Amino acid sequence: MCLKIPPMPRSADIEVTTKCNLACTICQRTYWDRPSIDMPLELFRSVIDQIPTLRSAKLHGIGEPLLNPQFFDMIRYAKRAGLFVWSYSNGTLLHLSNHADQLLLSGLDLLRVSIDGTDARSYERIRVKASWDQVIENVQFLVQRRKALGSDLAIELWMVGLKSNICQAPDLAELGARLQVDAARIQMVANTYDYKPEVGQRLVSIPIKLEDNPQLHLMQAQERARQLNITFEAATQKQHSRQSQCPWPFTRTFISVEGLVVPCGTIADPRAVNFGSLAAKDFEVIWKSDAYQAFRERHIAYDIPRFCQRCYDSVA
Repeated sequence: MCLKIPPMPRSADIEVTTKCNLACTICQRTYWDRPSIDMPLELFRSVIDQIPTLRSAKLHGIGEPLLNPQFFDMIRYAKRAGLFVWSYSNGTLLHLSNHADQLLLSGLDLLRVSIDGTDARSYERIRVKASWDQVIENVQFLVQRRKALGSDLAIELWMVGLKSNICQAPDLAELGARLQVDAARIQMVANTYDYKPEVGQRLVSIPIKLEDNPQLHLMQAQERARQLNITFEAATQKQHSRQSQCPWPFTRTFISVEGLVVPCGTIADPRAVNFGSLAAKDFEVIWKSDAYQAFRERHIAYDIPRFCQRCYDSVA
C-alpha cells in the first residue's frame, strides 16, 4: 500500500505534566511507574512552533495541569499563536494560589472539570484523596469569578461513565445546571494503558459498555438537561469498521511530557507506542516517518493494533 502522507495536524494534545495530587481508581496514572515531571516551557514552545498548522491545543495528558507552575505561561503562548486552547482539571486546586483568576485571565477557551460522581460518597470513592465539598465550592467560585471578570471561559463538568455511576447521569445534568456551568458531558471510553496489559484489562472493565444498556439513564439525562436548559452530551464507544476509522493518525497527535510523539491521547503512555522524540527530530519528520505511515496503513487496512482495539465496543 502506498498511502499519501496526510497534511500536518490541526489539533494536538500536549501533556504538560504527569504529576497529580489524586489516586483515582479509573486512572492509569494510579498504577504506573512513570516519573512525575513537568514539561518545560521551552519544550512546550518548541512543540507549538514546530506544528504551524495547529488550530487547537488541549493542554492535558495524564496529570493535573495546575501542578505545572508554567501552565499559565503555556496557555498564553498558545493563545498568542492563535490557537483554541482547552484543558481538563480535577478541580481540587482552583482555590489555591489565585488559580481561578489566573485561568480566567490567561485566555483559556475551555476548562472541563472531571467529576465522576454527583454526591460525596460516589465521587470520593472514585476520586481518591479528593474532597467533594471542596471541588463543588471551587467550581462555584470559578463561575462567580468568571462573571466578575467578564471572562469568556467555557466551563463544563466531565464524567467517565462507569457501571457504578451511570445511573447518576440525570443528576449530572442537574448538578451542571445548579453550578451554572455551560455543559455536562459523559465519556464512555477508558484509557488504554497497554504498557501493563493486566492494568489495562482492569481499567477497561470499569467503564459502562454498550451492552450494559446505559441508554435509559442517558435519555433521562437528556430530558432533564432540556428542562434545565443546559447542554448534556454522552460520547459512547465506537463501532470499528471501514466506514468509521479513527481520525487520530491522520488529523491529530499527542505529545508526551518528555516530548515523545504518541499517535493518540487515549493511548497516552509513550511506552505503549511512540514514533520518536522532538529532542532528536522535528515534528514534521516524525509525522512523515515510515513508522507513522505504517501505523496509518494498518488502520486503512482494517488491522488496528491491540492497544487501539480497547477504544471500541467491538471489533467486527
